[in-house]
Amino acid sequence: MAVMKPDLRTQLRGGRSPWFDGHRLFDPRPLIEKNGVGAIARPSSAGGLYGLRVLLVEDEAVTAMLIEDMLAELGCIIVDVAGTVTQALEQVRAGAAIDAAILDVNVDGEKVYPVADALLERDVPFVFSTGYGSADVAERYPQSQIIAKPYQPEILAGVLAGCCHLPPRLSHS
Repeated sequence: MAVMKPDLRTQLRGGRSPWFDGHRLFDPRPLIEKNGVGAIARPSSAGGLYGLRVLLVEDEAVTAMLIEDMLAELGCIIVDVAGTVTQALEQVRAGAAIDAAILDVNVDGEKVYPVADALLERDVPFVFSTGYGSADVAERYPQSQIIAKPYQPEILAGVLAGCCHLPPRLSHS
């Protein structure tokens, strides 16, 4: 079975955006052109994560799409989806506005550790995402959060909020 790369996400979705507005597909491009990229974030029940700019490093296209959808539902802004370590490093080194990152440990056969190191240099919190064991990650990055694939949006929200020291939900009075 061939591995699909995140750059195929748009093709897999039929050239459409992953954001939904009610029951119809919502195309964020006009809002982005008018108001900037922050306009695509939507209010959500994960209040502390609303507007959080997230870099996603994931080489499996379907997994990347699922995580993108979860992040959008949580109100996060997806800075980029990098399908290789090189693409992710370009984003980080270019000074992209990143509040947090989700890093697949094994990206296209390469460990994501150079990206984690670059994020540490910029004091950007990150979460490792893996379908394998986490012993090597925990030993190398003892302060890091690790989330095991597959996971639910609530788990992702809690782990992201924890790594960013944010409340996972706003309290309503």
